Amino acid sequence: MLLSEPSLSLGTDMGRITREHAYFPAGSIQANLTAVLATTPEIQMDEFVGGTIYIPTNSKITALAFYGAPYPSSLANDSINLPAPVFYQLFYGPTATSPNTAITMSVTAGDCYNLPPDIFGFGSIKMVATLSSGAVGNCELSLKG
Repeated sequence: MLLSEPSLSLGTDMGRITREHAYFPAGSIQANLTAVLATTPEIQMDEFVGGTIYIPTNSKITALAFYGAPYPSSLANDSINLPAPVFYQLFYGPTATSPNTAITMSVTAGDCYNLPPDIFGFGSIKMVATLSSGAVGNCELSLKG
């Protein structure tokens, strides 16, 4: 049984994916990703150390680019009064033979992938999708803490 949260379809504060979402009995959640950073949902990562993403057979997602923020937006509304987090595109650091490389992944509908380990050092991430058609692509996440 897959549990779906309808509020995850928008990138608003209500669209955050948090630890409570990741531990439903089914072990996975659905998220609707967009091609625009402002409208793709925020995924709170500060309590997770790994995870997978499944691209269903009917999904229009063909690639993902990862963006990170140092803390989740929930802290901006907390008593510590932080400003809203800014999401920056994530890059692998340079090596002796290559410059910085964006953290991206190509995906195929019907396949499951490990999430890149480098994204788990951030308070929150957003996954911006490249879509074959339409404005939204669906995926299923399983995060472990």
